[in-house]
Amino acid sequence: EESVAPVNFPFTMRLGEPELMTCGKPVSLRLRGGRVALPGNVVVVEKGASLDAGVKEFLVRTLGQGGGGKTELLLEKLEDPFIDRGLSAAQRKLLDSPEAFRLDIAPGRISLAARNGDALARGAATLALLARQAKDLPDRSLPNLLMEDAPRIAFRSWLVHIGKTPETMRAIIDCAWLLRYNKIFIALDNFGAAAPPFPFKTADIGEAGRTQQEWIDVFQYARARGLEPIPYLASWGRIQYISYKP
Repeated sequence: EESVAPVNFPFTMRLGEPELMTCGKPVSLRLRGGRVALPGNVVVVEKGASLDAGVKEFLVRTLGQGGGGKTELLLEKLEDPFIDRGLSAAQRKLLDSPEAFRLDIAPGRISLAARNGDALARGAATLALLARQAKDLPDRSLPNLLMEDAPRIAFRSWLVHIGKTPETMRAIIDCAWLLRYNKIFIALDNFGAAAPPFPFKTADIGEAGRTQQEWIDVFQYARARGLEPIPYLASWGRIQYISYKP
């Protein structure tokens, strides 16, 4: 018999702690000294850029959880929002993305700049995540930073069945927004026998029997957060037709 030494595969590896708990490693990140306390009062200033009123309200509510006094939240639309002149050619290529943004957090002022509304929505989601984390810290503080970032993948999607209440619907879409998706497939079908007629009058299906206006509201809520809502309709099969359409 021939003995063979056991193979020791490194199935586990210890990963280094990330500098920031965000959705992916930023293209460029400069952490400056000190921390920035969450403000107690947030004033939004828009220069050529605008966010949905609900998104702005979410940001103001999430940021305004501390005792750091008054902070200006500046939203800007710029052809070239990037100010880090030390960027490499590879970094600049990544920042050519239509969803690229700059986030600058400093005492008394938070600046968010991008070329368009969708990119601004990605920056707003990143800021919201950082603010939510800051609320759980003992000093309720944000990192003092300059971040210039862009998603690496152009099509980032999630297939969801929207919940039974408007609150659940919004929470699911908010989750996709905070995770920086840019598409969301929304399943419109429901093969349950109790489902009333589908609101668009194509067949007797419809998720939880929603009205046409409720579906319109869901799609508009997603678009306001920079998400493209894509309707998903599964085809009827023979068994489903026999089971639910006698």
